[in-house]
Amino acid sequence: TTYKGRLHFKVATANDRLNPQAGAFLIRHHFLWFCCGDPRYRACPKMSRAAIYTLATVLVVLSGGADALYADDGPVIKFQSLADFEAEVINGEAAVWLVEFYAPWCGHCKSLAPAYTKVAENLKGVVKVAAIDVDSVKEFAQKYGIQSFPTIKVFPHDRQMNPYTKKMSKTPLDYEGPRTGKKIAEFATAAIPSFVQSISTADTTWAEFKTQNGASPLATAVLFTTKETTTPLYKALSLQYKDRLRLAEARSIDAALCAEFAVTEFPSVAIETTTGERVLFEGKIGADSLVEFFDRYAAPAPERSATPEKEVKKDKATPQIIECAAADFEATVLAAEDVFLVAFVGPAETCSAEIALAAKAIDGLSGMVRAVSVSAADTAGAKLAKDWGADDVAEGMTCVQLAAFPYGGEKADADAEVYGGEMEPKPLQAFVTLAMPNFVDVLDKQSVQQFLQRDVMNPKLVLLSKKGDEVPGLLKALALNYQGALRYAYVNVAEHPEVAEELQVKKFPSVVLMLAQRDPADETRVNFGVQPYTGALSYAGLSKFVSEVHGQFKEMFKEQQEGGDGAEGGA
Repeated sequence: TTYKGRLHFKVATANDRLNPQAGAFLIRHHFLWFCCGDPRYRACPKMSRAAIYTLATVLVVLSGGADALYADDGPVIKFQSLADFEAEVINGEAAVWLVEFYAPWCGHCKSLAPAYTKVAENLKGVVKVAAIDVDSVKEFAQKYGIQSFPTIKVFPHDRQMNPYTKKMSKTPLDYEGPRTGKKIAEFATAAIPSFVQSISTADTTWAEFKTQNGASPLATAVLFTTKETTTPLYKALSLQYKDRLRLAEARSIDAALCAEFAVTEFPSVAIETTTGERVLFEGKIGADSLVEFFDRYAAPAPERSATPEKEVKKDKATPQIIECAAADFEATVLAAEDVFLVAFVGPAETCSAEIALAAKAIDGLSGMVRAVSVSAADTAGAKLAKDWGADDVAEGMTCVQLAAFPYGGEKADADAEVYGGEMEPKPLQAFVTLAMPNFVDVLDKQSVQQFLQRDVMNPKLVLLSKKGDEVPGLLKALALNYQGALRYAYVNVAEHPEVAEELQVKKFPSVVLMLAQRDPADETRVNFGVQPYTGALSYAGLSKFVSEVHGQFKEMFKEQQEGGDGAEGGA
């Protein structure tokens, strides 16, 4: 069909924003988009079919590369739907994911693409790297709070129950650092947990190491290395093969163990099979080659439930309290800085039920404090029990007495508090938190800005609740046990609702993580992003989340203090 009228067009300038999706749409449907009669546009003569084809080709070039920041067959994984993303990232195999949310027209996204692709290449087999075109799949913006481009998030390996939706979910961490491949890779690898066990004949023999791990049906892989710290690759493999293959690590200076495995070069990897056979890995150490090697000896991978919110919980082992001999009490408890809960117990033969009840209550604290048991059945133990106020158990009048030792390294001169309540986790938690110092700021409208400006670049964890002015015990425990990179605060929303409004929090109780980022246009200006925590509001759930944040930022601050940029390369 020949168009008989006049065709008007405008040449895009640097000040115009080209909508590449519109161009792609027009070409796909064999249309040319034009305006008629607008005096702002320059009129041109009737165009020939060849000229129209030429213009169509230009539009194809302009639109075709818009969503091609990352090649379909490249190292960066691309998702075309929210359902596919959640099936892989949230409900797929346990792995750490680094995800960029971008828009194809975003200049910063285009600038980042080469470095981000390099990160994906370097972290192959270590961290899974993905990119999402939010313009094409807009559900991501609402689901994950995407307000600017590029937004980079790290999704941890583990899932937690969302208290509002009652479904399993992951709480991602926002990356707020420089847009360089090195820094992004460091942030991602810091989120990898380690299930690697360190072994050394200076502490224990190989036979003792195997005995300590019980009669495991799994083979064991051992990395012999000169490095003092576990590499991200080996940590990632320990996560990938968790419950399928035990991963251990030995240092090259341990000559006896190296000789036992006939290792003469470093790094080297060896496997001891379930039958006791030892096999040395031959070849270049890398993610793909080690996976191929480990797969030969690892147990089959368990199937992940298709309905994560209904996953079957594993049977929990009977809680046990770590035993401490009377001779080791001073070094273990009195010289330690941590808050300690000590269970002075009577003879196991006659007190097993009471000891088990105490162990269950202590287990319910989920690691808020360190705990040990001391037998008062012998003379030395009975004397210790009397010295620290547990007279009843020392004299055989009761089976168990708990004593809390306060924070600080000079407990010998302090007074221990003896517990007199029920052997239940909730009252016991209230008791032990009394022995904890308070490192939590209590905020109102006037103190919010002071809190944010103190150690301004440190992440800040804020708990908002309507349950009074007293700082909850779980928050006190978090602040005590994860000191360093984070700061902690509590807001009584019943008295200070304006603080909740300022932080845009509407449900209570809630926990938010506040992350600082310097304004690229003005380095003296700092902006704060608010990231909600969506996991279980328990010490166990929060401690997992905080430990990941703490580990990431602690390493980053340590590097800044040392004044070095570190080595290139993410893996």
